[in-house]
Parts: sequence; C-alpha cells; structure tokens
Amino acid sequence: MADHGFAAHRLEEVGHAHEVVASSPTLWLACL
Repeated sequence: MADHGFAAHRLEEVGHAHEVVASSPTLWLACL
C-alpha cells in the first residue's frame, strides 16, 4: 500500500518534467 504514495510522487515528477520539456524545445526534440 505504501507504493500509492510513491506513484503519486512519481506522477508529480513526471508532470514537472513535462513542464520543463514543454518550455525547452531543444529538450523536447531530444526526447523524440
């Protein structure tokens, strides 16, 4: 059950990473 919190935290990290990538075209292209 402890991994629900981990999953939520992971989702936050992914969301933040998405914001960073969205604001950086170079990183976005590198991810393709």
